[in-house]
Amino acid sequence: MRFRGEVYDLSTALELEWYEDIGLCGPGEGAKLLRSGATAPGGRVPVNASGGLASFGEAVPAQAVAQVCELTQQLRGRAGQRQVAGARVGITANQGLFGHGSAVIAVR
Repeated sequence: MRFRGEVYDLSTALELEWYEDIGLCGPGEGAKLLRSGATAPGGRVPVNASGGLASFGEAVPAQAVAQVCELTQQLRGRAGQRQVAGARVGITANQGLFGHGSAVIAVR
């Protein structure tokens, strides 16, 4: 199945940790995964093809909704130029102050 993800990216370190936390790579391998191009839109495990949360600012509830909307568009094949070819499985991961967070997994 073709994976597609949206993760919290308002901190580079946290984005890399999310790669590890959701199992895209092993502990300490987030930077290596990013540098390899695997998380790019045409990569093996594309992440944040929408531009990520950093592309529109930090508002935790809105971020979570935006991630789910982007994931839905991807899985329906309606993401336009951001479309990840063959997207069949997606995950969103978001976090905010005081440990608040959310995650959604969707399968087409």
